[in-house]
Amino acid sequence: MVQERPYGKGRPLGRVLVTGAAGFLGSAVVKRLIAEGEDVVVSDLVPDNIASPGLQICDLTRRDEVEHLLRDHPVDTIIHAGAVSGPMVMADRPLEIWQINVTGTVYLLQAALRNKVSRFVLCSSVDVYGSDPVGPIDEDSAFAPQSVYGASKLAAEAALAGYAC
Repeated sequence: MVQERPYGKGRPLGRVLVTGAAGFLGSAVVKRLIAEGEDVVVSDLVPDNIASPGLQICDLTRRDEVEHLLRDHPVDTIIHAGAVSGPMVMADRPLEIWQINVTGTVYLLQAALRNKVSRFVLCSSVDVYGSDPVGPIDEDSAFAPQSVYGASKLAAEAALAGYAC
């Protein structure tokens, strides 16, 4: 029996893949989904901080691993929390930030398209609006990333918008 939720207007999630499931945000999402009785596939590059059996190790920057993940574990929804977690992380490695946050997202979007995943949720960042945005922020706020991290999150958002068309 599918439970009505205040979010998503009761639309069932189906089987859910959470990327970055061992991270701060991803692990919280996994816990919530499991508590709500959802069927969850958990994936991350490393198994830190996760107490969920069946963790699927996947490097999102490796297209073949992403393709295998979705082929071997069909899902209806992807919650993509697998990324560099902030501008202070890997700040001295901008190319790696870009590869993880943008290329990894695009590989996942392409695999989702190929495998007919019906819902894709991207966890982005307030950093797309600058390093210290002031006041209310909504979809009409101007983008002003001031770091490779912020720019990479904005690029990932743009890729998602492009794939949604």
